[in-house]
Amino acid sequence: MPDAIPVFTETMAQRLMDFLDARERPKGTMGYFDLSGFLFALAGAPDLVPPSEWLPLVFDEHDPGFKDSSEAGKILPTILSLYNAVIEETEKEQPALPPLCAIRASAVENFDETAPLHHWSRGLVVGYEYMSDVWDELLPRDLVEELGGALMIMSFFTSRELAEKYLKEFHAKEMDFSERAMIIVDSLPLAMATYARMGWAIRHAMSESPEGPPAPTRAEKAGRNDPCPCG
Repeated sequence: MPDAIPVFTETMAQRLMDFLDARERPKGTMGYFDLSGFLFALAGAPDLVPPSEWLPLVFDEHDPGFKDSSEAGKILPTILSLYNAVIEETEKEQPALPPLCAIRASAVENFDETAPLHHWSRGLVVGYEYMSDVWDELLPRDLVEELGGALMIMSFFTSRELAEKYLKEFHAKEMDFSERAMIIVDSLPLAMATYARMGWAIRHAMSESPEGPPAPTRAEKAGRNDPCPCG
């Protein structure tokens, strides 16, 4: 009988971070925070994606470079444990940033290349792009704007250039940039809950439909610096 997937912990988060950041990993491997954002986008989408589909993307479709079967036997269950934790949180509509993903006190510092939230946002965009065809197919038209708002908040810290573009489009000039960035930080939990609620509501509705869920479709893998298609 196979071992059960363990509950995800901070210790496991650190182990996964160290593994993904190691120089032995192939170029293009997601870091821990990028992976967490990516998995959140998948877990909250209208169609559940099996690990066999998304695991290769973690390593940019290259060999992960496990030194032996023992290391693979530790890391793969750790990744699946993180995925299971995110699925459980999104299903309960109680999503949270992953362990060790600290938000920096000064909101604008979360744009820094070393900031965990910056990387989580990048991974979120990659994951949403991967599931965008499913969202486009299944999301009711009257909810498009609501989803776009949630995506804008969650992807805000992908880059300062993108964030300034968002604020310009929304004519948000009455506050300075740092004040707006802090509002986005405060709005993040609600945006995450909104994304999860919408995805799971569609998923449940499709599972109860007499026709059953449609055949899943997938978009091409997005680049991590591509702009978010938030509308």
